[in-house]
Amino acid sequence: MMGLSGGGWTTTLAAALDPRIQLSLPVAGSVPCSFDHTSWDFEQFCSRPYNEACDYECQYVLASLEKERTSVQMIHEFDPCCFHAHGRHDAIRAYNKRVQRQIQGHFETSATVGNIHEVNHRDKIVAGMLIDALDAHGVLSNESGLGHLPFNTLRRWGP
Repeated sequence: MMGLSGGGWTTTLAAALDPRIQLSLPVAGSVPCSFDHTSWDFEQFCSRPYNEACDYECQYVLASLEKERTSVQMIHEFDPCCFHAHGRHDAIRAYNKRVQRQIQGHFETSATVGNIHEVNHRDKIVAGMLIDALDAHGVLSNESGLGHLPFNTLRRWGP
């Protein structure tokens, strides 16, 4: 499942609730509630009852809890609307580590160069690569390409 913005939010929530979703690719749909947000839609308020019960970080855990499940959150460095990565790399790496410690599957944030709120060419390449690897291997792992996602500025800019 893949979606942009509100569709990215829907992808995160649906993957948290439905373990049949083996690969979720939310694009610019959320970051943890602890981040300083400047643009929120009503459904994304952290004060909503479902976010108080299980916030976004909790939802990332559920979306990749089982061994055969993968969630790759895609955000853009300079997204003018929402959920940009610029200046947040250390915080993003930190919540990625917290999530990964709690799951058997795989969770990763892929931040790509971009300054438009859209599914850009880089996102499409990452999604295509993951879908092809899932189709070929039946499950995603570092051997099937997870350890080498292209364009990820979190790996290029910093430790």
